[in-house]
Amino acid sequence: MTKRLFWEDMYMVKAEAQIVDVREIDGRYHVLTDATIFYPGGGGFPKDRGKINGKEVLDVYDEGGNIWHVLPEPVEGKAFMEVDFMHRYDFMQQHTAQHLLSALVHDMAGGTTLSMHLGDEYSSIDVDVPPHKVDLPSLEMEALIAISQAREVRVRYYSRGDTLPPTRKPLKWDKIKGDVVRIVEIAGIDVSACGGLHVRNIAELAPMILLPKIEKYKGGSRIYFYAGYRAYSMIDGYRKEMAQLKSRVDELIAENKKLKKQMISYMVAEVWQQAQPIETNIGKMIIIRVDDPNIVNTVAKARPRDLDIPLLVIGEDRFTFIGPDDIWKQMQAYVRGGGKMGSFSGKVMDREGLKNLLGVRI
Repeated sequence: MTKRLFWEDMYMVKAEAQIVDVREIDGRYHVLTDATIFYPGGGGFPKDRGKINGKEVLDVYDEGGNIWHVLPEPVEGKAFMEVDFMHRYDFMQQHTAQHLLSALVHDMAGGTTLSMHLGDEYSSIDVDVPPHKVDLPSLEMEALIAISQAREVRVRYYSRGDTLPPTRKPLKWDKIKGDVVRIVEIAGIDVSACGGLHVRNIAELAPMILLPKIEKYKGGSRIYFYAGYRAYSMIDGYRKEMAQLKSRVDELIAENKKLKKQMISYMVAEVWQQAQPIETNIGKMIIIRVDDPNIVNTVAKARPRDLDIPLLVIGEDRFTFIGPDDIWKQMQAYVRGGGKMGSFSGKVMDREGLKNLLGVRI
């Protein structure tokens, strides 16, 4: 029976053990040691990754209580083990978060967790209550409150014949295989039988995020969640996406301003190509009508330098007039505005009156 160092200290990264046996199967070497820090997986928790004597561990499995490590090359003597702790710790966070969520769903909605999924991309639990009975915002808030309370995670072992503690899923010795049961407790929140790996304190689950969706699953609900570094990575990813999106929006705004400026330039050029002097009641004049009142001044400023007759540009209720003061004085009865040196702008107050003054359509 291989001594399970990962249960003695789930944060152990390196260890030394004695190689007990090596067998070659299909060109790979299955190595048995007297002790190991490599978790062989089980109950939804993935197998550990890492190296033994500098060689990558391709697989880990439990065979009758003995834990075998599959290597690409043979080894002998001492086994110097090193676990990929970031991989293990990620799943320790997800797994402990699953315990917390399962307990809260049980307390808040009377739901029992039927199964869980700890994946490389996302984690989820399947519970036996329909989606409308699961209040995700409240569930997430309760989880965050519990995490902020930094509750300890304890592991205890009970031998056959011992009185078992009350657990979320009731346990009876006649339903348990083996003579020892491993109980994991989140202080004041959850007590469950579990052989997986967990963090020491649920404060290590921060930040924790529930995805804002619940899927119907076999008459119940599937809830997706992220915890710890994985949740932070997701938040950081969103931040980067938002930064990229903002950068792209800024680019589009700049492009839009540039295109708008070009479009106005083309519109102004076209307007002036069609502009012709006409006779009015107060003399010859160029009158330009535009649909967009915001370009009235722009059109007026584009007048040819050698233009020697009055100019009136009008758009809706906005106008610009460039011409002599005597004509401006006549127009003032129908407009409100001001200016100097023969250039005047403002608002048309009496369009019909101005039309009658000029004797032309405006």
